[in-house]
Amino acid sequence: MIQHLLLAIAASQQSPACARVDSTSLSSFVTQFIAQAPPAERVQRGAFVLVCGERIVVALGIGTARNGAPVNPERTLFRAASNSKLITATAAMQLAASGRWKLTDEVNAYLPPAAKLANGFGRQVTIADLLTHTAGLDDKFAGSIVQTSQQIPLAEFFARNRPVRVRPAGVEVSYSNIGIALTGYAVEVATKESFADYAATHIFAPLGMTHSTFAQPPPTAWRDDAASAPAKGARDIAFLPYPAASLVTTPMDMGRFITAHLSGGATHAGRILSASSIREMHASHWRVRSSVPAVAYGFFEGELNGHRVLFHTGDSGDHSVVFLLPDDDMGLYFVFSASDEQTVVREKLVRAFMDRYFPRIKRVIAPSDLQSTHEFDGIYRGAAYSRTNYEKLKAMFYQLFVRDVGGGVIEVTPPGGGTPVHLTNRAPDVFVGDSGEIVVFRRDAHHTVTGFTLTGSIWDPQSFDRIGALQDGRLHVAAFGFVALTFLARIVFTPVAAAVRRIRRRPKPQYSVRERRWWNWSGAICAMVLVTPIVGIGVAFLSFRPGPVAIPRAASFVGVWLTLVMIAGLTLVPVTLVAWRRHYWSTPRRTVFTGVALGVAIGSPLLAFWRVIP
Repeated sequence: MIQHLLLAIAASQQSPACARVDSTSLSSFVTQFIAQAPPAERVQRGAFVLVCGERIVVALGIGTARNGAPVNPERTLFRAASNSKLITATAAMQLAASGRWKLTDEVNAYLPPAAKLANGFGRQVTIADLLTHTAGLDDKFAGSIVQTSQQIPLAEFFARNRPVRVRPAGVEVSYSNIGIALTGYAVEVATKESFADYAATHIFAPLGMTHSTFAQPPPTAWRDDAASAPAKGARDIAFLPYPAASLVTTPMDMGRFITAHLSGGATHAGRILSASSIREMHASHWRVRSSVPAVAYGFFEGELNGHRVLFHTGDSGDHSVVFLLPDDDMGLYFVFSASDEQTVVREKLVRAFMDRYFPRIKRVIAPSDLQSTHEFDGIYRGAAYSRTNYEKLKAMFYQLFVRDVGGGVIEVTPPGGGTPVHLTNRAPDVFVGDSGEIVVFRRDAHHTVTGFTLTGSIWDPQSFDRIGALQDGRLHVAAFGFVALTFLARIVFTPVAAAVRRIRRRPKPQYSVRERRWWNWSGAICAMVLVTPIVGIGVAFLSFRPGPVAIPRAASFVGVWLTLVMIAGLTLVPVTLVAWRRHYWSTPRRTVFTGVALGVAIGSPLLAFWRVIP
C-alpha cells in the first residue's frame, strides 16, 4: 500500500524549474513509477522527498514499515549509509568557514602522532584531498565492524588502523570510507567533541533534524520507527569509522539538509553554512579533464539531460540517493529498503524524473579528428581495493577489458563478462556512451596510457589502472586452479593407486623410510592447505558472531595458518630434484609429487601477492 504526504507551502519566489513542478502530479508520477516497476524491482518500503529552494514540496511514503504502519517520511528511520559522508563534508566546511583550518592544510596538522599519514609520494595529503576521495589511501574493510558492545572511539580506531598511503594524492579518484572517516576524526581533534556530538549540535539541531543520529545503535525510543527490523542483542553491530556511514535519519530530515544546501546554507529553522561556503562546497574541485564531470567537496558531479547535477548514494540494506540540481534550485532524496540487486531502481527513478521535468538539452558536439583507439586496448583493474590484506582478492575479478572496434569506438567489457558497452571518441582520450558514461584515459610523462577514470550520469567516479598480462586476474585464477588440482590429485592418488593395484592384483610397492616420509609429508601439506579454508569457515560459523565481525577473524586465522603450511611445504621443492635423480617411487608418484612441489612454489607467491598470507 502506498501512502503519501504532500507538503505545499506558498512561497513568494520560485525558480522557473520549481514553478513547473506540481506536487500532486509529481506524487502521482512517483507512485505510478513504483507500481509499474518489474516485480524484481518493486519497492516495498521507502520514501521520496522533493525540495524546491526553501521548501519541501513533496514527501511521499511508500509501503509499510516493519511495525506494519505506513512509512511516515517525518518519523520512519532509514540507514543513510554513505550519504553520511555529506554530513561529514559539511562539518569540514563549517570548520573552514570559522577559521579553524583551511581545506588546503595538510591533514596531519590536525592528527595525533598515532594517526598521522606517512610522508612520500611527493606531497602530503590535504583535507581537500580527503573530501574529493583523491587522498590515495588504502581502504580496507576488515576491522571496521564490531559488535556494539565493543565500540571504540575514533582516536583508538585510527591508532589501531593507521591509514596507509598507496598512491600519490590528487592523482586518482578512489572512493574512500577511511578518508572521509579521517576527516571526521580531524573534526573531533579540532573541536574536542566526538563527531556524533558535533553533528548533533552544529548540523542537526540548527536544521531541525530531530530524528537524525550517528549513535550506534540509535536511541531505544526510536526502535519502533525503524523502516526495517534492527538487529538485537548479540547481533547488533557498529561501524567504527562511523562518520563515513552510520547516520540513521528520516526522509524529511534529509529533505531539511537538502534545503540548506539549496538555500545558501540556511532553512527557516537555522543556518549551518554561509552562502559562499555552500558555493565553495558545490564547486568543481577535482576533475580528470576540464571538459568532464568533477568531484565537489563531499558531492560527486554528473550531467543528466544537459544539466549539472550533484549527488551521493548510500547502500547498507537501505539504498538512497541525494540528488541536487543546483542551477535549478531543486533536489530530491529517494530511499528504499531492498536487496543490492535492486539498486538499479534508484538510477531509473532519477532518470525518469529528469526525462519528465528536465527534457534533454540537445548539444552540438564540434567535429574532431578521430584518434587511433588501438592504443587503449588492454586490461584495466579498478583502483579501489585494499593493498594490505586479503580483501585485495576482489581486485582479481574487478577488471575491465577495452577493445578497439573501429570508427573511433571502443568496447568496454565489464567484470564477469557482462554486456559490453560501446563508447565513442568525442575528444582526445575522451569517450562517451549512450547512457552518459564518460571514460577519460590517463597518460604518464612518456605519453603512455596508464589507466582511465569513469564518470558521468549518477555513478560514483571510479579510476582504473592498466595492468599487464602477468597481472591478469584470469591467469591468477587459472594458477590457483592448478594448485588446487595438484593438491587434490595428491590426496586421491593413494586410494586410487591402491584400488588399481587390487584390481590388477599387484603387490604393494616397497619404499625406503625416507621415501615414505617425504610422500606422507607431501600428503599432509596438501591436506592442511585444502582443509584450512573449511576450518576457517567453521571458525566463523561457530563463533556465533555476525558475519562482518566473524569473517575478518577467520580470515586472519586462515592467513597465519597458510603461511606456516606453505613455508613448511617449500621443503618439497629441493626433494623433487633428489626424487628424480634417485628414482624415488614410481614415475606416476614422482609426477604427482612434483606437481605438489610446483603447486607450493606457485601458490606461495600468489597467496603473498594477494595478501592472503601476511
